[in-house]
Amino acid sequence: MYQSLKSFEAFFEYPYEVVVYDSRGSNKLLFPSVTVCPDIWVDSQTKYCKSDPRVCTSMGQMITIGFYHFQNNATMRHLMRFAARDLFSCKMVSSKCPSFDCSDFIKPSYFRQPRAQCYMLDVVQFLPKLHPFHQCNDIWSYRLDLYSQWNPSRAMRLASDTMDTAVFVQGPGSSTPSRQPDVELPTGRTLRIGVRQLVTERLRYPFQSDCRTYERFGPAFFGQESREYCAQKCMIREEIELCGCALNLHEFAETVVSADVMCNIPLTFKCFQQISNSDVVARCTRQCNIHCRDVSYDIKVWSVRGLEYASNEMGADENLTERENGYRLHLEFYSDRIEITEEQQKLSSIELLGLFGGYAGMWVGLSLLDTLEYISFVLVNRKS
Repeated sequence: MYQSLKSFEAFFEYPYEVVVYDSRGSNKLLFPSVTVCPDIWVDSQTKYCKSDPRVCTSMGQMITIGFYHFQNNATMRHLMRFAARDLFSCKMVSSKCPSFDCSDFIKPSYFRQPRAQCYMLDVVQFLPKLHPFHQCNDIWSYRLDLYSQWNPSRAMRLASDTMDTAVFVQGPGSSTPSRQPDVELPTGRTLRIGVRQLVTERLRYPFQSDCRTYERFGPAFFGQESREYCAQKCMIREEIELCGCALNLHEFAETVVSADVMCNIPLTFKCFQQISNSDVVARCTRQCNIHCRDVSYDIKVWSVRGLEYASNEMGADENLTERENGYRLHLEFYSDRIEITEEQQKLSSIELLGLFGGYAGMWVGLSLLDTLEYISFVLVNRKS
């Protein structure tokens, strides 16, 4: 009886175990979403910049050292930035499936403080449903060749130094902001990386993971809704209530509130201090449960070498110094196997009933045996 009660208590503690295994199946592989965040993104040839050329200069944008007008103004950024096709050249190359140009499937994404504009390539999300890529059974055979080069007379530099381009490799549909990039791509270099797909599957409430599914897609999320969007939206709401404005530190601020709600420089410092002294971050993080199914990628850097000059790409100017004005990324799968990390319930309701039945049967069986032994003992003594 004691063991039955312990099993019953254990069932309502909802124990689970984590199982890791490999799955092989090229039809289950998903080509990743790739987000690159260069700090060279202001195009002096846009209509906005031509109407007032001084606005599209570092001096015209600078409020004070390290602070620029465009940091708080998403509309201004949209009017100033390069169109993806004017900044990138993209090819998907395969020996088993049709190769194709993917330049039209790169879209602007979020702004990464302090001065990087991100662009997202997602062939799974942006390609038409009837595209031959979706019919390919050997997705692992595709290699992404992403190339960028710019003319310094057209592209505005926001500072004398150039930051390395942050690269994020995430599941299809995802362009989720992260503080730490997966890899950094130096200007004037060719970076070659290999990836392997990882899948994490978690259990819903009442299990400890208490996960949820984020299913919505849209420009407000820069792809698929995410836990980060949920948390940032919560923090922006708390900041407006506490400070009367929203900090520009949030990548999703431009899709949640209008530019006139963003904090100016004096209010930024004041609001940041108020938020730091409160429990807003922890509270908002608790409100936004982790995703039930995450697709991510293990990344291996294979090589970093000097950029090969290619004057026929993107109308490159032969007078440009490619070391200062370009970079290239090669990305491909290094394995067609998927590593799956799965949370599994330790004790199901059927197993619990089985244990109860076993314990009850054993208890009844022992009681019956004792009764028969007692009757046998009485009969033997009566005869004697």
